[in-house]
Amino acid sequence: MAVYNVHERPRAITANCDKDSPLWRAIDSLVGSCSPVVVDKQPLHERDLVIVWQRALDFRAQPTLIGGGEQAHLRVLQFGGSPVSVWKAPGSLGTPEPTLSESHGNELHIPPTCPTNLRGLVRDTLLPLFEGQGSRRTVLQQTGDRQTPNPTTFTPLLTTSDKKPLAAIYRHPDIAEVWWLPVNERDAETFDFAAWISAALDAWHRDDPEHFPGPPDWTRSKEWMTREELQLQVAVEQAQAELERQQIELGEKIAAAESALAEAQAHHDNKERILLTGQGDELVDAVHSILDVLGFGVENVDKKRAAEDRESGGRPRPKLEDLRVTDPDTSWRALAEVKGYVGGGKTSDFQKIGRFVGIYQAQNSGSLPDATWYVVNQFLSRPPDTRPQLMEGQAEDVDVFAESVNGVLVDTRDLFVLGRRVAADELTKEEARRMLMSAQRRFSLGEEEDAEGDGEEDDDSTETPSPPGDDSQP
Repeated sequence: MAVYNVHERPRAITANCDKDSPLWRAIDSLVGSCSPVVVDKQPLHERDLVIVWQRALDFRAQPTLIGGGEQAHLRVLQFGGSPVSVWKAPGSLGTPEPTLSESHGNELHIPPTCPTNLRGLVRDTLLPLFEGQGSRRTVLQQTGDRQTPNPTTFTPLLTTSDKKPLAAIYRHPDIAEVWWLPVNERDAETFDFAAWISAALDAWHRDDPEHFPGPPDWTRSKEWMTREELQLQVAVEQAQAELERQQIELGEKIAAAESALAEAQAHHDNKERILLTGQGDELVDAVHSILDVLGFGVENVDKKRAAEDRESGGRPRPKLEDLRVTDPDTSWRALAEVKGYVGGGKTSDFQKIGRFVGIYQAQNSGSLPDATWYVVNQFLSRPPDTRPQLMEGQAEDVDVFAESVNGVLVDTRDLFVLGRRVAADELTKEEARRMLMSAQRRFSLGEEEDAEGDGEEDDDSTETPSPPGDDSQP
């Protein structure tokens, strides 16, 4: 049957678009024919696509939807606004979808689902739309009815960090396809509408060449390529497919690595990092653990005494120092008191430590321990690299502590770093122990590294000083 007065394909309807707008100018230059008449006054069965600016209106200027019946063959390209083509399963109690909802976040992701040929367009035209716009995001929501089979397809082009789509291509039984892009009215004068119209027309030409006869530039259509161009086009498509495959593979590797990292972080949050975050018994246990890793003999004095008291049925004895530390290779031994504070170390702790040392002397013929460590996790609510030096404003009290009981200040930051250096094989356990045992007044890796950075060299710079009580030295 002969058909006359056929408009040139693709035949477009523009919804809510003025003829003097940048969007209309882009449409008019790229499609075969277009009409600005309202949707419900169009012969929709004779049209191929609808290009929507923010909303579709009927002849009463009321919002209307597109799709279903004689409109199911249409393709829709929508720039902003609530989706004009939605669907729900017959008999479903749910809301027609997709809908718009709100999400919060700053990070943007181009997911593996974004077609390779659109990734650059998303990067160059959609990402800039969110610059300087704060963390409130309008996203597409597609949940579906779990009780009903869902024949829709949904392909995110750009997502938030929690994988909520900011732009997407979707299909459902009442529409051939919808491209929804997050373009707001403030972007109307600067957005590259032509690039997205061209990309959509090219994609639809591959799916339906009858209604979408070819790309705007027919000289780049495969139908009119030379043999050499066709071969090179195949090479381009193969490379794009390989790129997409690698992106998916790398995305899976990143996801696996991120999952492993999250598990490791949770594990070490409850182990070594307690040196930087903890206080009370959990901090004592963390210090006990790191010293044990370094090869020291470590005894939790209070736990031992409490167990002895329970076994004997006697009255609990007063607490002593937290830990007694010994070197497996020498007669060296130290007392360690462990504290965690939101503020800095306290000079009042020196009095408690002095009592512990006095009890130790009474049990050891008046001899002092080789070292008395005051181990502190100070300013624990601050990032470690912003914390001041331990007790930097109490120099005189620190001097008395060092001289009277062989006192040594130990910042738990340095213990954390020391343990990491041993784990990385930068130091042996023996070297780490000797560094701690030979410390006087203050143990600080930071000072050691600063000295190395200044280029200063001591006569014994290649040897670790011998700790007091090392019977192996002449």
